Amino acid sequence: MGWESVGDLEREPGPDSTRELGCDSAYESAYESAREPGQARGPAPTRLSLADVVHRFKTMTTKRYADGVKQSGWSPFRGRLWQRNYFEHIIRDESAFNRLRRYIDENPLRWASDEENPRRVTS
Repeated sequence: MGWESVGDLEREPGPDSTRELGCDSAYESAYESAREPGQARGPAPTRLSLADVVHRFKTMTTKRYADGVKQSGWSPFRGRLWQRNYFEHIIRDESAFNRLRRYIDENPLRWASDEENPRRVTS
């Protein structure tokens, strides 16, 4: 569901997604500021800020999920589908970027023992 919405954002100038992951309790993504070569041939388009991208993503995915609740019997949600804010972290070097990629890739493996997982495996 969310992946289509992220694709919709790609038509707008703004940060470029370099890695993304959605799992049952979280959505994580790494974005890189776009660098465009050459000179503009007119006024530069207004770029989306990271906050704009997050807001649009949350709006589109909430709408699509609400449609799924009404039309396909998905589990309803109370109040908000998404938490109010988001965690932002600036990646300063290639090593930090690779650690973040690894975290995003390995995070679904931790879902079985996540405290927010209603079917959590406890030992």
